[in-house]
Amino acid sequence: MSKKNKRKEPEEKQMYRILSMYDRLKSGECIVKKEEMARFNVSDKTIQRDLQSIRGFLETEKIGEYVDYDRQQRGYVLRQQTRNWLTNEEIFAVLKVLIDSRAFRKAEMHDLIDKLTALTKKEDAAIIQKMMLNEKHLYVELQHQKSLIELLWQLSTVIQEKHVIELYYKREMDAHTKLHIVKPVGIIFSEFYFYLIGYTTKVAYPIIFRVDRIEHFEDTHERFVIPENMRFQEGEFRKRVQFMYPGELTTVRFKFN
Repeated sequence: MSKKNKRKEPEEKQMYRILSMYDRLKSGECIVKKEEMARFNVSDKTIQRDLQSIRGFLETEKIGEYVDYDRQQRGYVLRQQTRNWLTNEEIFAVLKVLIDSRAFRKAEMHDLIDKLTALTKKEDAAIIQKMMLNEKHLYVELQHQKSLIELLWQLSTVIQEKHVIELYYKREMDAHTKLHIVKPVGIIFSEFYFYLIGYTTKVAYPIIFRVDRIEHFEDTHERFVIPENMRFQEGEFRKRVQFMYPGELTTVRFKFN
């Protein structure tokens, strides 16, 4: 067949092949030419041209990433001069902390475990999945059984925008829901629970609200300003307030000999 009569490959097919190889390179897989030729039913030159396209993209769009031939694996791998992904060991450590926190409902925790596991190299994912299988089975969610992920994001948004909110909060002592006008300044996690830190008009010190007891809140879109001497700093707050019990700060002096 002459070059003139030779059909041109559909662009969609070529793009799918290139994206497939790039996605697998990003996942830590080794691209072997013969395997790709068989997978897509194309020639050696076509795969080589696709790899050149990926190389060209990395040179112009990515800093410190390049495709290199690995002699030991007899294929092409993605190298990164500065590592910006989590190793298997790091993912395992994060998963253990996450599980022990018991911060989320069982379904949410399982979903987070699966998503973090998916970030590992494909050949190692099964190892971590096996490690986490028993942890997922034995995971005990907290009694409130409330979904918090979306609520935490909504609260963090009003904190960043410095908007006053109308907070409907269920008290622990009598399960009565009360309205609070709050200037939210931060979110803290402690002892299995998330807490919203905010100022009200009633007291000068910050008030602590357990997030799972928030029935709902409404954004008033009214901006507030916190004086510099009252600016919320999580590190300082943790040093001064123990076990999430609010109150006015007290200076205690010890005299001893």
